[in-house]
Amino acid sequence: MPYCPHCGTEVEASYLFCPECGCSLREIPREPVGFFSVVKNGLSSLLVFRSPPPLLRPTDVVYERRPPYSPVRRYLLIGVVIGVVGMFLINEGYWLTYWGVTLMALVPPLLYLLWMRRNDRYEEEPWGLVLFVVGWGIFVGIFAALLNDLLMISLLGTPGAAFTEEPLKVLGVYLLARHKKLGREFNDHMDGMVYGAGAGAGFALMENFHYIFRYSIQGAMPLPAMTMVRAVSALGHLLYTGLTGRVLGYAKARRGYIVRSDFIAALIPAVILHFLWNASPAPISLFILAPLYALIFYRNVKAAQRDEELWGFRIRAPWSRRITPEGFHT
Repeated sequence: MPYCPHCGTEVEASYLFCPECGCSLREIPREPVGFFSVVKNGLSSLLVFRSPPPLLRPTDVVYERRPPYSPVRRYLLIGVVIGVVGMFLINEGYWLTYWGVTLMALVPPLLYLLWMRRNDRYEEEPWGLVLFVVGWGIFVGIFAALLNDLLMISLLGTPGAAFTEEPLKVLGVYLLARHKKLGREFNDHMDGMVYGAGAGAGFALMENFHYIFRYSIQGAMPLPAMTMVRAVSALGHLLYTGLTGRVLGYAKARRGYIVRSDFIAALIPAVILHFLWNASPAPISLFILAPLYALIFYRNVKAAQRDEELWGFRIRAPWSRRITPEGFHT
């Protein structure tokens, strides 16, 4: 819905004059929200020392509520089942036998995910849907392993994994965002970062156990060193998919819905960062790229908080956790 360029009042598209200030509305430009506009916003999320520009005119979709009888519990169960199945298919029963390794694989991505969800201050996403995308992230590791072996690794080497893993991880987030009922829980770019981080956390858990078990328990690399490396690498997976979810959320907040081309546009930042990480020597990835990536992630989270506050979420958040100007939760 357009806004008056003089006073900012929301107006109908058919209005010729603003009902508040009388300003002529004949020349109000309509900003297109096409493929390249979404790509441009996604690339702006990669700036290290500059936050993405604020979204001052979102559609009303950012205030939508999820219907009360949505199948959240069903998706929670689906997420748990496919996550367990994925761990068995990828790591067999070793993840239950070597439960200490499982804990070392689980703790870093879990802490990152808890931090991400904690930053969703005004409209917390239900744990049922978050755990669904976590299970999705674990399960698609099966297909990532197959595609890495059959396609990208043989053509581009290890960096080619960015082109297989990122689409698989975010596909579950994309399908959730376009769900007829549950998609109304996916309101903006903060929500997208939460769900994207969930899918990345699931994939990181699966991959962490695989590498720690293979190279430390069955291999020769010291366990503390491998655990530390995987703890840092886990942040990358949450960041990549989190930024993809962010772009999907931006497209929905600005346009009111998500189209198929948004899936491709949203993948570009994630693929760039993932490819660069895999293509760089380990010391550069761990000691240079990791801090830069963490800063990028932090700035995008804070920018999403800023936008929700600009939209009035501090006072009238559409779901679960509302905060009044006096600081009381309602």
